Parts: sequence; structure tokens; C-alpha cells
Amino acid sequence: MKTILPYLSIPFIAALFIQCNSPVIKSVATNEFGFDADSGFILKPQAEQLLHKIYPDSTGLTFDLKDNDSIGKYYKTSWGNIYSCIGIPETATHIVCEITPKGLIAKSGLFYSGTSHCCWSNLYEGFQKHGKYFSIKTCGTGSGFCSSELFIFDRLKSQEEQNSILQFAWQSFCSGGACNLYSDMKIKNDIVYMHYTLEKGEQDDEGEFKIRETKYFDIHYTKKESKWISPDTIKLNDFRY
Repeated sequence: MKTILPYLSIPFIAALFIQCNSPVIKSVATNEFGFDADSGFILKPQAEQLLHKIYPDSTGLTFDLKDNDSIGKYYKTSWGNIYSCIGIPETATHIVCEITPKGLIAKSGLFYSGTSHCCWSNLYEGFQKHGKYFSIKTCGTGSGFCSSELFIFDRLKSQEEQNSILQFAWQSFCSGGACNLYSDMKIKNDIVYMHYTLEKGEQDDEGEFKIRETKYFDIHYTKKESKWISPDTIKLNDFRY
């Protein structure tokens, strides 16, 4: 039976989750996907081929997309492995895999957003490299609410094994109006520096946001046992669902 990925069933997602969090097992030759540059985009056929390797029991796993659609991205690590990220359309889920030069999937993990990819502009832009670190974002969703949470790692860990750093949040109802929180990030000497801008205002009947107040603040995160921590995150409590 043919499986169209934009309409993945709950049992399939559960099975894929188990498969993606399994230890090193599957043989994948990186050059068969064309992952031979320092970074690049993953097209639909490459994504299907990779998912067949991760989930070989599927008999017809495919995307209901065009062959020239980019739905993922990959980066080469400093130790020679490949980190690839594939976005699953209409499921608010991304799959990140580490592939060794010998063709083994060293580790894979699923990263879930809320009910939609509201914080992604496409299926791949939220997977980034920052020097020796990598990041993937997930979205928080709600009524009149969208946020972006960053998971930052040097060695791939699952979503459940790490914590996130708030990158962006929009609230339609905040302190008597609407709020827009966004940030600039810099990583230096294993410290994440987040410079936040908070805009407060009103949203008119046409949906235009009119700013009446702007504030700035900084939060620095240090890594402790694979977790990014800061005593100042209380400043962000109102922007997390």
C-alpha cells in the first residue's frame, strides 16, 4: 500500500519515533544522496530514499510533492559525519539524522511542533549551523499565539534529551494588547547570547500591528550536562505555553 507522508497516521508516527530513536543500525551511503558538499538542500526523492533507509518496513513511503521541492537540509560536521533534517509536510514534525561516512545512521530523532509549522517559513530554514553547534526550532501554537523554541546541540540528541531556548513569540492578547518578541543570537565560547526585543502594541481590524512600546533585554545561557541554563529565563515565562 502506498503511504503519502502528509497524511501520516498516528501508528505510523509512533513506529517512526521508535525507529528514529534506535541506535546505530542502518547502512546508508552518503554519496548516493549527493551529500558531498559542506551543506546543501534535500529534494523530495532524496528525502524519500533516506526515509526508506530509516523505516525499511514501509512498502510505499512517499511525499505528495514535486520532485524539485526542497524539504530538507544537510550539513557536514567537523568529524566528517552528515547531519540531515527533513520536514514532514502537514505533520509539524522534523526528522534529524546523523549519517557516518561509512553509511551508518548513527542517531536519529523526531522534533515535534504544536499543531502547525507556524514559526517556519518553509520545511528547512529552521535547521541551522553555528560554528561547531547546530540548531533546530520547534513551534508553540495556540489561539492567537505562535512561538519558536531553539534546540541547540553539538552532538545530536533527541528533543526529549535536551531543553530549548525561546527565540520568538507572538501573542494577540498580551498586557491589554498584542506582543511581539524576537531575538538575535550569538554563540561564543560555549555561551549562547540572546538579545531580545519586545514590542507591545495593538492589532487593528485589518491585522496590522501598531507598536506603542519597545523594550530590550539580554539573556545568556551556559551549558550544563547538555542543558542550556540561565537564571534570567523568568523574564520569558509570559511567552511560553
